[in-house]
Formats: sequence, structure tokens, C-alpha cells
Amino acid sequence: RDIIPAVSKYIGTLSDSVNAKLNVSKSINVSAERDIIEKLSDLLASTYDAYNALERVEKTAVTKADEEAAFYYKDSVIPKMEALRRLVDSMEVLCAREYWPMPTYGDITFRI
Repeated sequence: RDIIPAVSKYIGTLSDSVNAKLNVSKSINVSAERDIIEKLSDLLASTYDAYNALERVEKTAVTKADEEAAFYYKDSVIPKMEALRRLVDSMEVLCAREYWPMPTYGDITFRI
């Protein structure tokens, strides 16, 4: 609920920056910004899909009982959670700190 809107906002800010630079001069190199925009846009779409996939298996999980539920979580829910986590971790390193809605691994690891 926080990450998708935050990354979307950052993509918008980067896109505005690219447009502003190109309005000054078409010869300004904006390749880094464009690359980040493309990578984040792809990751954002994949994250949205992964979130929806996780939500679907979670709805099924709550219908299971006891041991069957445990195996379903292990075999179906946890892999979807891990896939979503990998995507979010990839976005974290590309998104500007001021847009990221929670402490980063670096914040947690090196905070004294």
C-alpha cells in the first residue's frame, strides 16, 4: 500500500526532470534517468502482478484447515511472498531515499 504509490511518485518526478532538462536542450544526456525510469516501471508492473498473485493464494489459504493449510502456505503462499520481496528489494536500490516509505536495509543495519 505504500511502496507502489511511492515508486510511482518517484517515477513521475524523474519523468518531470527528464522533460525539464530536454526543454532546456535536446542534447542534455538523460540516459541515466531514462534507464532508471524504465527499470522501475518494469519492476513496478511486476510488483503489482506479484502482489495480486499473492493476494489470490492468500484467499485460498484461509479456506484450508490445519495441516493442509500449513503445506499450502509452504508450497504456495511463501514462494509468492518471496517473489514479491525480491521485486521490492530491487526497487529499493533504485528509488531515491526520500521517496522510500520505510527504513532501508542500510538504515536498519548501520543505525547505531
